[in-house]
Amino acid sequence: MIPYKRELLYNPVLTLYLTDLSLKEAFRSPRYTVILGRSQDLMTYTEIKEVTLVSAESAYFEHTLLPLWMAPRLREPTIAVTMPRYIDPRRRPTWGQYALLNQRALWPQTAILDDWDDDPDDQTLTFEDEPLTLWVDPESPSDKRDPNVKRAIWLHTFADHVEQPES
Repeated sequence: MIPYKRELLYNPVLTLYLTDLSLKEAFRSPRYTVILGRSQDLMTYTEIKEVTLVSAESAYFEHTLLPLWMAPRLREPTIAVTMPRYIDPRRRPTWGQYALLNQRALWPQTAILDDWDDDPDDQTLTFEDEPLTLWVDPESPSDKRDPNVKRAIWLHTFADHVEQPES
C-alpha cells in the first residue's frame, strides 16, 4: 500500500444557496444521515432560511467555485479544476471547468500585468465583457475596505445555458 496525502477539514463552514425551494423540506427532514461526500464525512447544519438576493454593481467573492472564464479577470490567484458538474442516475458525469478561489476577490477588477508594455504607467489589462449582474446576499458580512460591498453568489447550473434572472 502506498501512503498518500489527504487534506482534512476540521469545523468547516459551508453556506449553500439553492434556487429550488422544494428542497427546503428535504433539508428540514432528511431521510438519511447528512454527509459531505464520503460516508465518514458526517455533517450537521444549524440553520435553514430563505434569502432574497439583490443585484449589485460591485461585490466580493470568497472561498468559492467560479466559472473558469472569471479567473484571468481576478487579481487574486485561483486554481483551475475540472470536476463533475452533474452525475446522472446511471452514474455518468458531465464535466465542467472551474476556478477555485481560496480568498476574497473584489468584482469587477482590472487585471494587473507585469511588463505588459514598454510604458511603465500602462500595465493594466481591461476586459470588454458584457456587464455582469451580480447577486449578493444582503445579510452577508461587508467587505472591510468598503462597507457597501457584500458577498456575491454565483449560481452554478447543471445545464449548459440557463437564462439569468432579470435585474
